[in-house]
Amino acid sequence: MRIVHYQPTLAPSEGGVVRAVIDLCKLLAACGHHVIIITHDSNHAASEWHRPKALTPEVLVTSPPSRWLGYFARSQLDELYPIISSADVLHLHTPWLPANRQLSALSRAAGTPYALSLHGMLDDWSIGQKYLKKRAYLALAGRELLEHAEVIHCTAVGELRQAEKWLSHQRMQVIPLAVDLRPYEYLPGTKLARAKFDLANAVPASAKLRTVLFLSRIHYKKGLDVLLKAITQIDAESVSLRLLIAGSGSPSYMAKMRVLAEHLGISSIVQFLGPVDGELKRSLYQLADVFALPTSQENFGLVFAEALACATPVITTRHVDIWPELEESGGVVVAERTPTDFAKKISGLLRDDKRRQAMGEAGRRWAFSYLNSATIRVRFEQMYREMMTVT
Repeated sequence: MRIVHYQPTLAPSEGGVVRAVIDLCKLLAACGHHVIIITHDSNHAASEWHRPKALTPEVLVTSPPSRWLGYFARSQLDELYPIISSADVLHLHTPWLPANRQLSALSRAAGTPYALSLHGMLDDWSIGQKYLKKRAYLALAGRELLEHAEVIHCTAVGELRQAEKWLSHQRMQVIPLAVDLRPYEYLPGTKLARAKFDLANAVPASAKLRTVLFLSRIHYKKGLDVLLKAITQIDAESVSLRLLIAGSGSPSYMAKMRVLAEHLGISSIVQFLGPVDGELKRSLYQLADVFALPTSQENFGLVFAEALACATPVITTRHVDIWPELEESGGVVVAERTPTDFAKKISGLLRDDKRRQAMGEAGRRWAFSYLNSATIRVRFEQMYREMMTVT
């Protein structure tokens, strides 16, 4: 099949949607499909993607939308039309990009069916952010993008249930994201993280020292403030702990969180590590006794798959679209999004070595089973073929 995706940037710093698109395109191309990614920023794409060859995606770099509010000019659409008309399917991502509405119109004109992945953008929390603006966009412009899609793709039943409130669409499908877990098959151990961050000297030596890890974009929706307050409620006499915070965010919000840690009196056991990736990230997951994310909203949450693949127990909230699946994995504890409940759940895990080990083993098995790349690839291929048949 000839499959075209549109993703404005391929910079990993832009979040989980970029990672999801890249992993899916790599998976499909590796199985012989001709996959083209239309983008405006390919600086982070693998070098071989710029030289199209078998079994790798092809990157097509175009100029960004030149009109007001992120719309393509007519001349730009004329350049993109042959690419879309020659595709078997077009796959768009997120409903809020004005350019997606234009590309969907090109797709209909060319007779090329298109799928739209929501990526949690119609979740209750997401809709609640700039609510009036989003309601107006859906009413005035976005509705046709949603209604004319051959398939609306959701990553979990929880996402589908929330999205149904805004759609009269009958062709919704649930398929987990294609997460590339190959780097997690063989884990590097904790030595790399210890050496990089000098963690052996971070706090006084203690036989009962335990590590809580927060690894995500540092943004108010992720709940770092909740976690910092939870740490103050953990009984220090029964367990000695440190909180490692990996990730980046706006300088102002980062400063606010540092001030909060100082105000709470826990700055001595809190370390801000900055962004991590690759083998170092896997080593850090392994070092952690618990991975905690008190998020307000998460669609799929690639960090959960990563933590579980590293056999690290997870604590999160019901504000994750796949929380039932995560809970059933055996490697995840679901907590209320309050400092008190997170403190209770963290304390319980940190005191129980056998439970943490069992959760880690169960979570790793689940990650490699539920996110089996071959199974997910077949489901996306089937979705695309059904789209082509209907058209």
